[in-house]
Amino acid sequence: MIESLKATCLLVSLAVCGVAQDAAVPKAAAWVVGETRAEVGASRVLVMTLPEKAAKDKTFAVDVVPPRALKVLAPLRVLAGHRVAYMRVRPEVVGDATLSVRGLGKSGRLQLHVGAASTEYATPQFVSPKARAYLWGDVLVGGRIAGRRPSKARLLLGTKVVAENANYEAIDGIWRLRFALSVASLPAGAAQFTIQTTYSDGSQRSSRSLGVTLVHPAKGRVSIYETEDLARAPLAKGVRDRRRSRVGNDRKASGGRYTLHIAPDPYPSVRVGKPVAKATENKKAAGKKTAKKGSGRAQWYQLATIARGSYAGGAWPTVGVIVDNDRNRPRTNTPLLDEDWHRVIVGRPFWIPAGEHMVGLRFLNDAYVAGILDRNLSLDRIEFLPLDLEEEEFAAVHLNRQAFGRTVPGTFFVRGYVTRPAAERTRPLRTRLVLNGKTLASQCSDRLRFIVGTQAMTAGENHLQLVTVLPSGREVSCDPVSFRWQGKGSRVDNLLRYTAADKKFKAASPKVLCFEKGAPDGYVFRFTSNGSAVLDLPEDLVGSFDLSLYMHGKGYKGAAKARVTLGDKELKVLDANRSWRSHPAGRIQLVKGPKRLTVAFVNDLNEKGKGDRNLSFGAFELRAVDLRPDKVGPAISLQYPRPGAKIGSVDAVVVDVSDASGVRDVAVLIDGKVVPGVYERMEGRIDSRVCLPFTDRRLQPGMHKLSVVASDRFGRKTTSKAFDVGMVDSPDASPFARAVHFLNRFGYGPEPRLLAEILLSSPVQMLRRALAKGPDRQALRGSEVRFPTGTSANHISRRVVDMARRNDNPIRTRLLLFWENHFTTWIRKVGAQSEWEEHLRFQDVASADFGKLLRTSAHSPAMMLYLDNTRSFAGRINENYAREIMELHTLGVTGGYTQKDVEALSRVLTGWSATSDSGRQEFAFLAGLHDRSAQTVVGYRVPAVAREASGAKAWALSRDRGETMLEVLLAHPSTARFLASKLVAHYVADPAPTELVDDVTETYLQTSGDVGAMLRTILGSKAFATATPGGKGTDPFEFALRLSRLGRWDNPWDIGTLLDAVQRLPMERSTPDGYPEEAAAWFDSSSTLQRWRFVERAAGSIRWQLFHGPARTSRALRDPNWNQAVIDWLAVRFFGRRLTAKSNAAALKILADGKGDVGTRIGLAVSILGQLPEAHMH
Repeated sequence: MIESLKATCLLVSLAVCGVAQDAAVPKAAAWVVGETRAEVGASRVLVMTLPEKAAKDKTFAVDVVPPRALKVLAPLRVLAGHRVAYMRVRPEVVGDATLSVRGLGKSGRLQLHVGAASTEYATPQFVSPKARAYLWGDVLVGGRIAGRRPSKARLLLGTKVVAENANYEAIDGIWRLRFALSVASLPAGAAQFTIQTTYSDGSQRSSRSLGVTLVHPAKGRVSIYETEDLARAPLAKGVRDRRRSRVGNDRKASGGRYTLHIAPDPYPSVRVGKPVAKATENKKAAGKKTAKKGSGRAQWYQLATIARGSYAGGAWPTVGVIVDNDRNRPRTNTPLLDEDWHRVIVGRPFWIPAGEHMVGLRFLNDAYVAGILDRNLSLDRIEFLPLDLEEEEFAAVHLNRQAFGRTVPGTFFVRGYVTRPAAERTRPLRTRLVLNGKTLASQCSDRLRFIVGTQAMTAGENHLQLVTVLPSGREVSCDPVSFRWQGKGSRVDNLLRYTAADKKFKAASPKVLCFEKGAPDGYVFRFTSNGSAVLDLPEDLVGSFDLSLYMHGKGYKGAAKARVTLGDKELKVLDANRSWRSHPAGRIQLVKGPKRLTVAFVNDLNEKGKGDRNLSFGAFELRAVDLRPDKVGPAISLQYPRPGAKIGSVDAVVVDVSDASGVRDVAVLIDGKVVPGVYERMEGRIDSRVCLPFTDRRLQPGMHKLSVVASDRFGRKTTSKAFDVGMVDSPDASPFARAVHFLNRFGYGPEPRLLAEILLSSPVQMLRRALAKGPDRQALRGSEVRFPTGTSANHISRRVVDMARRNDNPIRTRLLLFWENHFTTWIRKVGAQSEWEEHLRFQDVASADFGKLLRTSAHSPAMMLYLDNTRSFAGRINENYAREIMELHTLGVTGGYTQKDVEALSRVLTGWSATSDSGRQEFAFLAGLHDRSAQTVVGYRVPAVAREASGAKAWALSRDRGETMLEVLLAHPSTARFLASKLVAHYVADPAPTELVDDVTETYLQTSGDVGAMLRTILGSKAFATATPGGKGTDPFEFALRLSRLGRWDNPWDIGTLLDAVQRLPMERSTPDGYPEEAAAWFDSSSTLQRWRFVERAAGSIRWQLFHGPARTSRALRDPNWNQAVIDWLAVRFFGRRLTAKSNAAALKILADGKGDVGTRIGLAVSILGQLPEAHMH
């Protein structure tokens, strides 16, 4: 089979180019593969190769068994002058089907394994209104659905049908769903709507629920403005276009008149926040200026409009709310849905700060191509509804990225954050920590820190959630997460944080409470002179607590001092650190009744022109203390290695550890001695399973006693029972070495959590689990919060960096970034928002088969914009996308296509475009721009679309031509070999070993491009198993990700700085070939210098993240073996192996010459290792 496959790929490459047939070409016609997969209802192309060029067009007779297994869409045919025959089929029945070409015998037999359809019907989507909008009056609710026409569509409020859609119309393959909703007939309040579609066979599909608020405004509450009156009003501030909107007449418009907008500017605007024209619901009074005093205060508004639009270029007009002529940043927007007049809600509520402002409604997606398309907007009326909401009403609460879903070791920390509109700084909201339906604690802060004690857990599954209370009393919550507790006993543990923003606090001067930039809790008591603040604790709060003050001070001639008292008793006077941190103030005993904590700044000093000593106080922190005697240490269950097993000189221990009061640390003992450096700090961890990589040069091959020691939060220790293991001096053959090799090539290095999973299963099982998981939504959301500006190219590229750094699934992440580089687009050309949305689409399909990946790219508006297919029309083609989809995405540069194929495919793909809808780009097929003529591409004849075809039929036939060519490219043997070569070069070696490329090519053809199967073929190959560890260079992005993930260093800004300096930022490649895979492209002197500087910046943080326990004490420096132990441990942690003799000698020499305390020396060791060759290879 392999030899036949080599010959087939060579044949196909030569076929179109007209090169003489090689002796290796097969002597008979044959399918490119003996068996392959398909899916019910999904058409696909099958390929057969001939031993020589066909003298004329020829159609082959093919017998299908069973006959009803599939429908033949195009018979097996080869064109004159070609050696490749194509057949297009659509499987109809699940099961196996056999296709036999008459007269060919065994080589003409193909086994087709048909699986069930992944999905038959599309899911309806809401278009308007948007989630969290406020609705009143009669409004149009719009939706859309692709694919088959539903027989019925209904709008549901809960389970009640409130409207039905009987008028279906498909435009460019999308069915429009329109529902007339009368809000006055429904109860006011929060509402959840759903669109439900029913099909002729009884199948139903439902949209995601849409949460909105229904209101019944009092008469006069809504301000109404006729746009024809606003057209005569003074222009908005900053608008230089002196033109006026065109005013037209239409009896269906209110008052018979409206404004026509053929361009974005000018747009109608209304002045808010100061005296404005008195607006009533009476048409005659609208626009008359009667003095009406505006409140001038900050305000939420919801807008509605009566409008219509003309469909063109794949989209309806979109209108957006513009404030103070900031035309580049619409506050909210909505697309129209019809060419008839309808009243629609414009986006969701938006915030207007206090003062005078101009608010307008602007045409956002004007489109015009002379003689081809023209999209226009007509406006009749604008309505303003002021909302009695606080700014925080649209806040959201989130959990920080933590490894939930696992078994916890005991007490653990929970961190979260609240996001709010950033127009004004207001007091943080109160957020509750809810465990299994009960509130454990609450605090007023945007950066949340809680402790979950085992006294609140139940044995087995537990459910945790953060709930934020809004000013209106409404609550918002994050998605609940789960964890398991399987330990014994329970201990009281809780953290009560009373922040400065808490209303229980009182300050001697209200001015000291203020927002301080950089303060984790936002609001602080900032003392610039001696002063105090008091906290009245709840009368029923009793028990023992460890008290801390969360604060920082600005020192001058000494540190700022804070005195803390409980009632009349002084507890302590503390020196405030220069950075924000908790300052322990001792243990306190609280009894029932009134009690008061006081913090006072007591040593103010201000010398004008010289210095000023100040204090910023953030919170009192009370951690509950369980005084019950606890004589039991942690429970330990050693999972790997098993007794009697053989281990390498570099290996790992996997252990499950738990304790009711929480586990503090874990260490490895060999022959009763602690292995240097192998010490894991457990405080704050949320996973009871620990992986401890180790090496110890003192140990000789032979039998040794292995055990683990763990201590709880109060220092009580447990040592597991020791057992014998055999140490062998062949580290590359051990399970640990194989796991490290897998993670170095498929992930970003030997991360302990992943090492544990592999050591307890296998690399193949790990790969299956990793690819089966979906996107890490928490990591994505965290990246969006950290880099919130969705219109900034710098923020978007750094979002990708942050997502890759914090993602819980590095194996899938690496594959995602590989495909994004394969289908690269340039953010500076397509725009930040389009680029991010393309990234999210690839997040969903990163581990899918190649067909889904190719279609994701081909249906991406970013790709259409980047390669100029939006500018490719019938009679005026642009060849960029057609050329690159063959050269870079599928066939490869030597894949056998010609310039004529590029021109023909360009014509087939005319009409594949991008259109702006709801302020964002979407893919659209525009049949009016499509070239309907017959074309021939790589030996496949694409028939013309009949002239008499029109409407939906013409659209479907025209669109299917491009989809057919995607199937042809996917089935082509050159695509299989091109992708196999790229994957093998990426994961194994460059240049790619030919034998492995052959195997992976065959896997592609047999599985219809199953990427997971291709990766498993690579993983199970001899070439991968024998690849030299550390024998493949890393590009700067991989280098930075490995260092930050393995070193637990959370600083995406520094990673972005490095990648910017070496021109490797994600999404910033201007050319369509993507960033080079060859290591030589990234190892010039400038790039290497930037890497070294990056390591030096990282070393200071990594040293504290990784090194704990005895090895970090000053006493450890006296040990003559300390330098070697530190280097070995860091090498094992970062590389999974010891350094080479040459690198080890160099590192020892530099470290021996180093000076400073233990922390400085460890930082130096990190910096040394980051600059050695091992750090830049994998």
